[in-house]
Amino acid sequence: MTYTDRIEASDTDQIEAVPVIWEVDFDTYNPPVSPSVSREMDIGRGSPFGPVLDVLPSQPLKPAIPPRWTMLKNETWKLYNAMSFLTWQTDLCFNAHITLTAGALGFTDYAEFVSLMPEWHKEMNRCLFDGEEKERKRQQQGRTRQRRSRRGDQIVRHPHYWMSVVECARDHGLHVHALCVVPKSVQAAFEEKTWAWWQKKSPGEVKPNGIAFPKRHASGPKRQYGLQVELFRYIVKTTAEGLTTQDHEGKVWEARKIFRPYPNDCTPVQVEVPQLAQISHRLNSGAQHAAGFRSKFDLGYLDEVYSGWEIGARTQRGKEREMNSLLASLQY
Repeated sequence: MTYTDRIEASDTDQIEAVPVIWEVDFDTYNPPVSPSVSREMDIGRGSPFGPVLDVLPSQPLKPAIPPRWTMLKNETWKLYNAMSFLTWQTDLCFNAHITLTAGALGFTDYAEFVSLMPEWHKEMNRCLFDGEEKERKRQQQGRTRQRRSRRGDQIVRHPHYWMSVVECARDHGLHVHALCVVPKSVQAAFEEKTWAWWQKKSPGEVKPNGIAFPKRHASGPKRQYGLQVELFRYIVKTTAEGLTTQDHEGKVWEARKIFRPYPNDCTPVQVEVPQLAQISHRLNSGAQHAAGFRSKFDLGYLDEVYSGWEIGARTQRGKEREMNSLLASLQY
């Protein structure tokens, strides 16, 4: 069943719209090694949902990748933290949901297909995003301002933020759900360049249903956050049953109750892929730690994971810095 079908058919409860996000560096990412369990988020020791059943080797194995069940375990809370961090750090929300289907894009080697995801995202960042950084480098090199293309495509000032999840469905086979931040002004160019890139990389026949990019727009921070939460709940619908953790008061919660994913319509199967979830390096745990970020999940306030507390956090921090600077200047 497609994403659009599930949105129309679902009778799940609606979450009140309010503001939150994460990413993984595919050059250095060591897939699902579990970060911490403790409320102190001691990265690298244990997991909030108990022992990790699927641990990837630190180096990719080529001839054989251990098969893994298509069920999210610790990946779900890592993805949530990345999503929450995105909004907290940038005031942005994921607004684009792209589905890429391996078979319909001509791939029979699932490991190869999933391993290409970082390359695709890097290409999107190269041609459509990170305009502010590119302009800074051009000025340092004494070069003139970059002209727009003949199509008038606008370069987005912020970098490309993204995360993705691998699923396997009876009707469509293995596919990847990717969430990105794609402004309305470049969505057409993003879709066009995505098709062109995958057609170039495909080892077989590319079919019209290989890529799905439904367009949905929300205005205002609360509605944008509400859309982000809805998209997130959809891509983590394969979160395994029975995963538990404790809140700040010691109460035991199940992961599916915390994150309220959509009903799982995919029967778990074993697939040979490098990882089930991917996050860009700008949103990963290292970036979160460097920024001093701790999510509601990290702190154990599990009933507030979708409260939207991240909305406006960046602006508020800026005001606090200005006030602290002013107070410091008055002391001299």
